[in-house]
Amino acid sequence: FGTREIVAVGDYSGVLKEMCLALKFGGEQRLAMILGAWLAQLVFDRGLHQKLDVVIPMPLHVFRRFHRGYNQAALIASPVAKALEKPVLDNLLKRTANTQRQAKLSAAQRKGNVANAFEVQAGRTSDIEGKLVLLVDDVMTTGATIGAAARTLKKAGAKAVYGAVCARATLGADA
Repeated sequence: FGTREIVAVGDYSGVLKEMCLALKFGGEQRLAMILGAWLAQLVFDRGLHQKLDVVIPMPLHVFRRFHRGYNQAALIASPVAKALEKPVLDNLLKRTANTQRQAKLSAAQRKGNVANAFEVQAGRTSDIEGKLVLLVDDVMTTGATIGAAARTLKKAGAKAVYGAVCARATLGADA
């Protein structure tokens, strides 16, 4: 994946799935505080908090962010960073390609869809050089998106990238 470890609060089912969908597509931004608190607790429980320097949310392409009105991963990352007492670098990683939604794609299609979708903002590599990064997202299925983003961060100088997601889905789960 390009990451050292990826942790997930739970499976993409039941209440966790409903919360992720309500946050992502239903405008229920308040749910990000709850999901972020759960994710922060998981990071503490796994002992990862001692290894991290910065928190970075998975970016949305500018068009998708405009359409939705917010980036759900950034909303989740904020309480995680606060609990871990680490800075959140919200605009460091950019999604340069307006990729199609991953939910309906196969594993191979997902990997190709996001292969060159990310870049680090010009002049910002010093913010992550030699640092241990926690990359936060709402849902992970095959790991293609988090892997592509992690590889971009490592090429820009990050020492290592850890992933933290609210839910882990299976292919076809419409995440």
